[in-house]
Formats: sequence, C-alpha cells, structure tokens
Amino acid sequence: MSVTQIAFNTPQKTFAEFASVKHWKTTHTGLFREAILWKYLEGFESLALTCRGIHALCTPFLKRHNQLRLEFHRLALGKSSTITTLLHLILRIDSEPIIARYITHADFGCDRYHPYIGDFYRGHHGPLKNLLADSPYLKKAGLDWKEYHELIKADLRRNRYSKNYSQHVTAFVLTLLPNVKTLVLSPWQPLEAPKKLLEAIFAESKLSTFPCEDPSLAQLTKIKISTDTRLRFDLWQDFPLLALPNLRSYRGPNFVARAIEGEAGSYLEELSIKICASTSTEDTSLKDRPIVSIAPNEFFMRGFKSLRKLELPLEIAICDHANAAFRETKSKRILANQGPRNFEIFINELLPASVSYLSLSSDGMDIDARRDIMEAIGDYFVTEQSRFPSTKEIQLLLPEDHSAIYLYKENHSEAAGEVDKPDVPMKYSAKYWHQYDLQNIEWTCFSCRTDSVSDEAPQDVYRYDTGRQASRFSGRGEDGFVDNDRSL
Repeated sequence: MSVTQIAFNTPQKTFAEFASVKHWKTTHTGLFREAILWKYLEGFESLALTCRGIHALCTPFLKRHNQLRLEFHRLALGKSSTITTLLHLILRIDSEPIIARYITHADFGCDRYHPYIGDFYRGHHGPLKNLLADSPYLKKAGLDWKEYHELIKADLRRNRYSKNYSQHVTAFVLTLLPNVKTLVLSPWQPLEAPKKLLEAIFAESKLSTFPCEDPSLAQLTKIKISTDTRLRFDLWQDFPLLALPNLRSYRGPNFVARAIEGEAGSYLEELSIKICASTSTEDTSLKDRPIVSIAPNEFFMRGFKSLRKLELPLEIAICDHANAAFRETKSKRILANQGPRNFEIFINELLPASVSYLSLSSDGMDIDARRDIMEAIGDYFVTEQSRFPSTKEIQLLLPEDHSAIYLYKENHSEAAGEVDKPDVPMKYSAKYWHQYDLQNIEWTCFSCRTDSVSDEAPQDVYRYDTGRQASRFSGRGEDGFVDNDRSL
C-alpha cells in the first residue's frame, strides 16, 4: 500500500493532528495534495471540514467540486440538461472520469435518440470504444466488447427514425455509477447482453474484486422502471438489480410483484405497483382485456415482511381475489356490489401486517365512481378502527387531479372523506358525501413526483467563514424521491 493510500485510510482526527504539525505542513504538502486528488470525490467534503489548515489545502479544488456537484448530483436527461442522452454522458465520462462519481440521483427515463444522433455518434465513437474495451464488467459478463459495440450500432441504426433509446447503452452506463442512490429507467426488455451485464453488476455489488474501485450501483436504494412496456416477462430473471443489497424501494409494472416478493420481500420497505398491459402485440387498445389478473393463491403480499409504504391500483384492492379478472367496463358493478367486501378481504388477509401507509391510485376514475367508492367503503367499515391493527393511513390517490383523499386516518373516527386543504382543514363523513358537489370541492394539493429526480439542484457545498471554519451548505435532502408521492 502506498503512502497516499495510507493517508486516505487514516481517520479524520489523525488528519487534524497531522495538519497541526509544522513538519507535515511543510514537508508533505505535495503528498497531501496528491491525497486530496485521490480521495476526490469520496471523503473530500469531510476532509475539507477537518480543520483550517487542511481546508486551505482543499480550497483550490472547491470551485470545481461545487461545479461538478451542481451539474451531476441530480442528473436528468433532456433538453434542459447539459447531458441530453446517455451517449453524451459517455463522452463526458471519457473526458473527465470523476463526474461518474458525482451522479447520485439519475433519471434516464427520457433517453431518446433523434435522427442526428447517428452522425453525432460516428464522429465520437472513439470514447465509447475505449470505455467498452477497458470495462471489467463486460469481461466478467463474458461479453466481447467489439460485439457489444456492434449491438449498440445496430440499436442506433434501428432507432434512427423511431426516436427510441438503446438498452445496450443504458446497461453499459449502469456499470459506471458507483455512487448512484436513486435511478429512473426507460421501459426494460429481456435482452440477453444487458441481462448479463446486470448480473455482473449484481455479483460485484455483493463482493467487489476491482482494486481501488467501488462496485457500480452498490449504493442504489430506489429504482423506477417505466410501465410503458407491452411485453410481459419474468422481470426478476431479466432484471437482477432487484436483488441489490441496499435496494429498499421499487416502482414499476405490477406483474413483477411476486418475483420481487420472493427475492427482496424480506427487506423491501416501499413498493409501488401500477397496472400495465401484459401483451406483446402492437395493439394498444385494452378495452376488452383484463387489466388485473390475480389467480387464487398467486398474489402473496404477506411475503413482504418489512414493507412500510405500499401503493397499488384501487382495482387490485377491490377485485374478487378468489377469481380476479377485473375489467374496466365492470368497475361500477364491482364498486356497487363487491368492492367493499373485497377491500375488507384485501386489508385483513392480503395486506402485509407491517404496512402503515397504504395508497390506492385511481387513474381515470370519474366523479360518480369517486363518490361511490368513498361512500361504499366508508359506510361499510372504515370507521371501525379495530380492522386496521397497524395501518395508520389509507389514501385514495387521484393522479389526474394531483390530489388525494384519506379513506382512513389513524385517530380520526370520521376519517373517510377527509380532505385536507392547505391551512384550511375540512372533514366530511363518508355517509354525507352525496350531499356535496364533488366537482366544486377544492382537493388537497398532493406531493407529486415530477418526471425527473433532479427537480432541484443543490447549492454550493462549502463556504469558508471569515477564515475560521468551513461551513457546509446543501440543497434538498439526499433522497431524490419525495415521500407521499403518487405512483411513478
């Protein structure tokens, strides 16, 4: 181990002791500057705040550090970003590798290649080839980098006019991100090469063998996958990232819930499920197709032992769990005749006991249907708090209105129909719902997620206060996902 490495493995208090020694400050300044560059980014902020002497040595690097953190801490692809596609990101990483370590919250959901991207790529294929050739993940996955490069080129040719993205590019970029904590991805398909890369990422996250490097995605805690996909497949087998050691929240298609339960149910804390079509056809009309299909004994929600927050479609909670094939055209009948009873079964028999916050999303529900579900569920049993041994809150989400209604809230005897408006709380009992014009009620503004996890950039990290001490500043919290947000 070199002297530089030893310096970085030294506790901060020892750095302070070293900095107070005149011999260290004079003789080893060059070595210490080398240590700063080695540790940049990880540990750099704490290092700069250790003492005045060390802060002075770090000062030349602070401006660039803040610039990179401002640009890449929350990275969302798009026209408003300096990085518009993942190919652009690869170019930046090739020219300045350190930026990959600044990416903490990554939104790659808008990675779309326009016709010009082929010309752009032809002029800049060198950096991509260099990174592919040096990738330890490709080697571990048993993939030839030249063949993988050809797959990317084929994607660009095929998507030249569809404005689609390259899943091969996305999978490769995921091998470059050691510090990312939240991740948004475009629709994922079961392609063989990306699957092997993800398996290599997962393997290294368990036990890293790469010298002087942190495994990619080892810190990932929350992931969202778009539900636009029309192809049903066993996502667990084709998306091994669901078993990453620190993953705590998954948001994506509903048909992978059982696979997630089997592999991550013991530690997953948040789960959001959305209904998506389970068909590989190009026909997007779902009028006559079941949008929820749950066979008896198939939906084992009880396997989620640590789940605290659960968000799922209302249709799942009120469908006939013994013979489920809920169709949108039958919603009024189910609401009127079966909904309350089925909902009670869901709460008492299927909902994990650990869940304290349950959100039910209802895309496209009309005013009459809202009134029916509020009145039916509320009158039937929602005021009997003994039926909710651990659940503290049940919300009906109305994504189209960016609002939410409490169907149940702990310690509120008339919780059904409760509407909280900013600064003006209003409470209505469910049995009196029909007396109010729901179209004129001002629904509460709900804390909605945007399409990007980078909705607010952090401020500068450091300011040296009157030559006495370094003060740390930051923007929003480290978590790129907002609590109580609607379904992704």
